Amino acid sequence: MTEFFALLSNSGQVEQDSKLWEDLTKSTRLTYLNEHETILVADTHQEYIYFIVQGCIRSFFKRADGAETTCWFFGNGDMVFSESSLLYKQPSQLSMQATCPTKAYRISTQNFELITGAYPEFRNVCLRLQASYHQKNFEHNQLVLRLPLASRFNKFLSQTPRIIGQAKEKDIANFLHMHPNSFSALKRDSMQR
Repeated sequence: MTEFFALLSNSGQVEQDSKLWEDLTKSTRLTYLNEHETILVADTHQEYIYFIVQGCIRSFFKRADGAETTCWFFGNGDMVFSESSLLYKQPSQLSMQATCPTKAYRISTQNFELITGAYPEFRNVCLRLQASYHQKNFEHNQLVLRLPLASRFNKFLSQTPRIIGQAKEKDIANFLHMHPNSFSALKRDSMQR
């Protein structure tokens, strides 16, 4: 729980000896996810919200031809959630899977809703984490529309260096809207510098 406290206390909103902390301690469980372990399948409701301590979870959808399209990588310090499932009570449009061994705290969506309803300070922390996700997602979408391949790669590398070693190259290339061979060449060039 110490890591979970550190993750939440970065916001300055969660005190370790509070009633909120006591309720979070009772409701969350430390979880170790294996590489490729699926935590959410498209067209189902999300059962748990995850807070990543270490590792990476990829969100993706399958196209009609069966190919996967990577939408996002959640990393250390992120709250992993399906927007359609959490906010709109609809089945998730995305699947989510650990890209490497991942350590996270999980809380059932039911307990999550109870605690965010009872504690505005926790709701504010979660809203900030969601806002951070939306801001990063917006910036990523602008990045892939405007920047050439090398600039996209360098920006991704500078913003999320750990993901390079935690996710498959083909998934990162897909996320950056480039061919895997282009990604490999850019990665090789950056390592030679």
